[in-house]
Amino acid sequence: MTRVVDVDRQEVAQALDRSLRGFGSLNALPMPVKAGPLRSYIIETNEHDAEGALRRAEELALVLGGSMITTKDAALALVEHADGGMVVDVVDPRFWLVHVPGTSAWADELVSGAIRRSIDLDWAWLPTSHLDKIQDAGRTRWFKSDFSADELLGEQASGARRLKVQLEGQNADKLRRIIGSLPDYRGANSLTGLAVEIETADGVVREAAHYRGSFKVAGDSFDAHQAFLSTVASRYGEAVRRVESEAAIGWEAADSGFRLSGGVIEIRLTTPIERPLAFAELLLAAKDPFRLWGVPTPVADDYAEAEVVDLHIGKVFRLDVLTDSLRLYLDNGVCGNTVFRLLANLQHRYDATASAWLRGTQLA
Repeated sequence: MTRVVDVDRQEVAQALDRSLRGFGSLNALPMPVKAGPLRSYIIETNEHDAEGALRRAEELALVLGGSMITTKDAALALVEHADGGMVVDVVDPRFWLVHVPGTSAWADELVSGAIRRSIDLDWAWLPTSHLDKIQDAGRTRWFKSDFSADELLGEQASGARRLKVQLEGQNADKLRRIIGSLPDYRGANSLTGLAVEIETADGVVREAAHYRGSFKVAGDSFDAHQAFLSTVASRYGEAVRRVESEAAIGWEAADSGFRLSGGVIEIRLTTPIERPLAFAELLLAAKDPFRLWGVPTPVADDYAEAEVVDLHIGKVFRLDVLTDSLRLYLDNGVCGNTVFRLLANLQHRYDATASAWLRGTQLA
């Protein structure tokens, strides 16, 4: 049975603020609150109200080997675990903010495993354009690029197949931009993670962000971190919802009867796909991180197509693979997160310059 405690959102924030500053808990929360840097995740779900999100969070807590505790706030819950505690904020039921105070290695492993096995939870897959927006929020302290295209590139010899770079220091990102200007490395110049220092009226935080929607923060203000994370999650949520509302292909009423609505999502590439059928077979092999399954068929030497199952939610969509792009035809009910999971992982496993477009406008 779920426990209920008499604490509100402000008391939870105060406990996390003390943890971030390096102080012990005031014991206001009935779970371990360890001092030190804070780990946060943005987790995408298919819930649409706080009540449903909390029910799903309770199931997740049990999978993690813990128990859930509800609070006075209808959109905030705690997870008590033998190794530590979590705060689950479902104020946006589609995009949860999950905070782990102090040592978080135990949570990284458990949360990753739960999402891999789930059909309705996913990471927020931040494409490079979203990480660039994070960089604009403060001073870059370090960046990391981890690109590996051995599998999807196959026997292709053009450009770099691997690139692993990490640099720390003032204006660290200058090196990434120099690498991106070199023709042989442009397609491998992915942005895997970065750290920015942000000064606000509430305090100073150093945010280390990873493209899989996880964050580690050190500093002296949980409020500053919460504001930063909410901005990232809101920007990502708007992009996902735009895909779902504007790209879903169907029929809508019109003056003369009905008209076709929606549009094709195009992922443009600068690294050519020399063998589209072989590429599609590798992409649709039901493996992490793409989580897509399908049996592609050749249409021509430079064109393959497939009906694809997104293993995140079990929905089907049509995919065309051409030499210079991928085209996604989404139906109503397909999750917009599908597009960004595909895009972000292509940027790290095939072409760092990949970009997504809808009706001539860039999505990311």
